[in-house]
Amino acid sequence: MVRYGEHGLRYTRARQLAASAMETMVTDARNLRQRMLLIDQEFFMLPGDQLPNRDRIREDHRELRDRVTRLTTRGEEGTIAATIGRAQFRTLEQDASLLLSLCKRILACGTE
Repeated sequence: MVRYGEHGLRYTRARQLAASAMETMVTDARNLRQRMLLIDQEFFMLPGDQLPNRDRIREDHRELRDRVTRLTTRGEEGTIAATIGRAQFRTLEQDASLLLSLCKRILACGTE
C-alpha cells in the first residue's frame, strides 16, 4: 500500500505523470528524441503549486519546462515538439537526465 506522508493526495496527478514519464524513458524501445516526445505534455506544463515543494523539485521542473519550450513553433507543431524535435543529442541527454532525476524525486514524495 502506498503511503502519502505529509503530502496527502495533493500531488497525485504529479506522481501519475512522473510515473508515466519514467516508464516511457526507461522501458520504451524508441530513440531518445521519440521517447521525450511521447511524454504527456501535461507533465512539462504542471503549475508549480501542483508539485512538492522540496528537494528542488519546483525549481528543477521550472528549468526543465523552460528547456523544452525555448523554441518557437513551426506550422502545426507545438512548442515542446519544436524544441525537442530540433534539439541536439547532447541537449536531449541533459534534458532526459534532469527529467529522470525529477521524476525520481516526485515519486519518492509519495512513499514516505
